[in-house]
Amino acid sequence: MYRIGIPNEQLQAERRVSIIPSDVMRLIRDNPNNIAIYIQSNAGKEAGYSDIDYAFSGATIVDTIQEVYENADIIVRVKEPHPSEYRYITSRHTVMAFFHFGKNINLHINIKPL
Repeated sequence: MYRIGIPNEQLQAERRVSIIPSDVMRLIRDNPNNIAIYIQSNAGKEAGYSDIDYAFSGATIVDTIQEVYENADIIVRVKEPHPSEYRYITSRHTVMAFFHFGKNINLHINIKPL
């Protein structure tokens, strides 16, 4: 089973969310026994999507970013993880995001490819 996690974006100016409710619904509908999606509460708020929208689409709403990482194997976000998230990333996680390594030395030090 693919367990996908969608955490809140940590940058204040970031208003996007990595997966919108209609795509959550499509992923679950097309793979009913093979996909579970966990989204942190209010992750879609700035993009105009409520927790109710995500719950109706089939996602499980979790309260904390730690719960996202505990429940998911694949983390999908818009921007690279915030340094406060590094402690939750383990070898079992695949993180999908736009990484900007050139401007962020912490990413070079803390995020290592497999």
